Amino acid sequence: MRAAGSPARGAVRVRTGAGRPAGLCDSRGVTAPLLAARPHVDLQRVAGAVCSRAREGAASARRLPRTRPCTRLSARPTCHPAVLLEDPVTTAPSPTPAPQEAPQGTTVWLTGLPSAGKTTLAKALAERLSGRVEVLDGDEVREFLTKGLGFSREDRDTNVLRIGWVAATLAKHGVLVLAAVISPYAETRAAVRGLHDQRGAGFLEVHVATPVEVCSDRDVKGLYAKQAAGEMTGLTGVDAPYEAPTSPDAVVRTHEQSLDESVEQLLGVLRERGLPA
Repeated sequence: MRAAGSPARGAVRVRTGAGRPAGLCDSRGVTAPLLAARPHVDLQRVAGAVCSRAREGAASARRLPRTRPCTRLSARPTCHPAVLLEDPVTTAPSPTPAPQEAPQGTTVWLTGLPSAGKTTLAKALAERLSGRVEVLDGDEVREFLTKGLGFSREDRDTNVLRIGWVAATLAKHGVLVLAAVISPYAETRAAVRGLHDQRGAGFLEVHVATPVEVCSDRDVKGLYAKQAAGEMTGLTGVDAPYEAPTSPDAVVRTHEQSLDESVEQLLGVLRERGLPA
């Protein structure tokens, strides 16, 4: 048991002068007031020992390996292996594909006399085609879209232009339109072509060139019989004009070939123009 006033174990007495106690320096180099002095300890000697220990500690700290962050992984690392970091791999974002435009549609405009075979040919052709195909029959459109129009030149032009507008709008959105319309006037058919040009759609004029005699014999809707009986007037090709195309994209003579041959002829026309057929 330590006597009262005796220094703690590990403490060193120091002097400030000859025989005068100053304080204690413990093992950590911290001085404390001297509780019991020993005359044989010299202050300068103790102070030198403390400074020497401090220098040794600083030197040891300098000898420790220094680490610094490394941002590149190489074959011969120049920094501490514990902190090697690989550069983050950055991948450029894939470019957003441009929106694809709708495929360009086309209208196949079949013009000819009543009972020439326009609608029959259009429907048979549609059965051989794939994709988006629409048949516009002139008589059906007149019944549902242009009902109330007569057969004057003005009314006929209005009917044809309305059908042409519908066809051009469908074709603009990639539809292959088969329009079977008498459309007796060349000027009006040219206006329909212009509607397609304005919308960037294709237009093919097909003349179904069946002679009036053959059409009269067919007389699918009895129009020729009514005109002959005096029950009606203004029948195209009989007592109303029909201006045949002078430079159509195709001429189909249904009276000289079968329906299948006529369809094959038009399929060939479509293929020549790069259209799906």
